[in-house]
Amino acid sequence: MIAERLLDLTDCVFAAEQSVRRARESVEDLRELTRSAMRVLDEAETEAAQADTAESDPDGRHLEAVADQLNRLTNRCTTIGEISVELREHLEQATAALERAGRLIDELGGAINPQSAQTLAQLAPRLAVVSDMVDVARPMSRALSHNIASARTASQGLTLAALAGPATVDPRQVGASLRSAGQYLHRADEDAQLAETVLDRASASSRQTGRVAGDLADHARQSPQEQQRWSPAASTPRGSAGPGR
Repeated sequence: MIAERLLDLTDCVFAAEQSVRRARESVEDLRELTRSAMRVLDEAETEAAQADTAESDPDGRHLEAVADQLNRLTNRCTTIGEISVELREHLEQATAALERAGRLIDELGGAINPQSAQTLAQLAPRLAVVSDMVDVARPMSRALSHNIASARTASQGLTLAALAGPATVDPRQVGASLRSAGQYLHRADEDAQLAETVLDRASASSRQTGRVAGDLADHARQSPQEQQRWSPAASTPRGSAGPGR
């Protein structure tokens, strides 16, 4: 029935809006944690600079401090990695909901009353905009995950056990590992910043689509006669009118 299809469509729109909002919240968490990880890295680099020569760190105190900071950095990267996985999941859920919404728009075709058709015509391009921005954010989330995993690997390269014997550790190697972790962290922060910008716009657009979908749901509930007008034979797909990929 048409009313059921219209309500199914609005459910998809609301599901996409919710997933985009959760993705936006995940990016906020990622940016905060990434900045925290970079502060830990700065502290580790300060300690490593003071351990640049054996004479400046005869008892290995600074190297032990570096090891402690690296352990904290590894933990931060692990948490960031977990949230980046959540970000990807939210974006995938948004994509699935948007694609289903696009298919439903195609299936409805011209078998709806003029009022619903007018609202549907407003909804389709808005969904396409949200879909495009989600598509842009997805590779950013993958790049972020990769850079965080690389930063974690670099921070694990020098563990507390490896630094337990300062006489056998080359401070230059410590510095190189820290610089490598820092490069990946900065890239991850740039990825998160770009994703935040895109998802800000996607979130604003998805809220607009939610309002239009609410109007469409009202039409469906107020027009039960549409349920009798719709049939699969009455709806001929007219090509992609929605954001489905």
